[in-house]
Amino acid sequence: MTTPTTRAGFDPVGTLEGGLAAALAAALEVDAESVAALLGPPRRPEMGDVAIACHRLARGSDASPPEIAQRLAGVAGQQASVGAAEATGPFLNLRWEPAALAVTVLDALVESRAHPAGLVGGDEGAGTTWVIDFSSPNAARTLGFHHLRGTAVGAALARLYEARGHQIVRLNHLGDYGHNIALLLHKLDTTGAAGTGAGGAISPQRLQALYVEANEDEASHPDEVGRASAAWLERLDAGDPTALERWELIVDATTASLDATYARLGIHFDEYRGESRYRESALEVSEKLVAAGVAEVDTDGGSVFVPPADGHQAIVLVTKRGASTYESRDAAAAIERHRDFDFDRCVYLTDIGQGGRFAAVFAALVRAGYDWAASCDHVGFGQMRLGGQKAKTREGRVVSLDEVVDEAIERAAAQVAERTDELADPASVAEAVGVGAVLFSQCRMRRPADFEFDLDDAVQFKGETGPRIQYAYARIASILAKAGTTLDAALTDGDPALLVHPAETRVLLAIGAVGPSARRAYEADDPSYLCDGLRGVADAWASYQNAGRDDTALRVLSEDQTLRRARLRLAAAAAVAVRDGLAVLGVSAPERM
Repeated sequence: MTTPTTRAGFDPVGTLEGGLAAALAAALEVDAESVAALLGPPRRPEMGDVAIACHRLARGSDASPPEIAQRLAGVAGQQASVGAAEATGPFLNLRWEPAALAVTVLDALVESRAHPAGLVGGDEGAGTTWVIDFSSPNAARTLGFHHLRGTAVGAALARLYEARGHQIVRLNHLGDYGHNIALLLHKLDTTGAAGTGAGGAISPQRLQALYVEANEDEASHPDEVGRASAAWLERLDAGDPTALERWELIVDATTASLDATYARLGIHFDEYRGESRYRESALEVSEKLVAAGVAEVDTDGGSVFVPPADGHQAIVLVTKRGASTYESRDAAAAIERHRDFDFDRCVYLTDIGQGGRFAAVFAALVRAGYDWAASCDHVGFGQMRLGGQKAKTREGRVVSLDEVVDEAIERAAAQVAERTDELADPASVAEAVGVGAVLFSQCRMRRPADFEFDLDDAVQFKGETGPRIQYAYARIASILAKAGTTLDAALTDGDPALLVHPAETRVLLAIGAVGPSARRAYEADDPSYLCDGLRGVADAWASYQNAGRDDTALRVLSEDQTLRRARLRLAAAAAVAVRDGLAVLGVSAPERM
């Protein structure tokens, strides 16, 4: 992914590193960028805050890497931002001067409030439009649990892209066409649309049951059911009133159900654009690809296909029966999206297994003269399993997402009740924690990785979970309330130069890392990197607050009022870092848990 480089966002430690690199580069008479590229974490945390391996710097020099390290230690030690510099063989290990670090981090955080997204924001995407297609369920189903990962990650990416300055269009590509819909139309016909209610409405649960039954019918009588279903698809294509009426019944019931589930998760789309929308334009696009010499017509069967080219797989655009395919409809959808939104990038978020066919579609469009298709990207995610199995709706083995959310809220309520019975609205807190647990569980894993979802683990207040991050925020909010101040007031009060204890430095470094973690998540299209940054703040804050229980001199609410204000400022900064990051993930931050 390539993006314009403007404001890279909140990165106070990067600012310190830039100043250090400039000083070291001047001493060696090399450019600062080459030195900055060598800065990184030391081999072990106890060795320092930042390190530099001097092997490359010794190239072309009469000095050895250890000699370069020794020389640079003297230069670094003279910098106001450096508290300690030690050469260890060819490595230079440094610690920031604690007061300088605190002032830099906390002042930068205050400045970041001017950005709508706070310290996770940036302006790389200013003036550009990105389209993101995610969730993409099929019609005639409730939103299944197996759609959770694409839905949660897609929504987080959309917010992250917005935070970095892009104008975002959220699309939901609804599977409302093809053989599966034809099967259901046939089933509705043979059952007399059984289960319809007032005004001909039908519940998505009933539709899903009928869909499973229709697949069972097809398995038992493939020829008979296949012919009948194909006839219904032809009627739908021809605009038959009965077929259209039943198709609309299916789509209306589906979108109403989906909207309700998305609302529970705090997720919205700008538009649903179903596959049926492209059944005619897909055939037109196929003809254009043939005319451009990109696609070919099979002389034996009459199908239209794109042969393998440039490492891309072959794709079929039109079947032998003259029907469009997923690939031709995706090509037509891409053309329409570019026409409607003039996008600078279009992201297709689906399971990783579909990457090959999407890449082949985009490559075929580019070869046919649609140069903008080079800015279409498939962003894939790994499989999520529940109880060791992947959901399969047609076999009836599916858990609805609403069921999972309900169970998460119930378990969260039990977790919250164990900690306090003094909440004014425990139900709303349980909902925030339960929904947050579900969303965070999907975002925290590296996007391409497969994983097993465990709801018991997801709702815990310990480990790598959303509730643990939320709880860190709530603990800080409780401290601020006890001190009689507010987050906004505490952010600009107190002298940060007083924050020199190693435990405070760890919190400051963790806060400073949230901005870069958001930028890395953006660049990698992977919100798990932001989750890493938030866990770092929660870990550092928990260690600091726990240390205060054992050592009264480290308590935030110190009897020394000057020190108290400085530590309250640190607390407020940690809370802002957590809150801003959770907001990108769609997770709320309750002030009491």
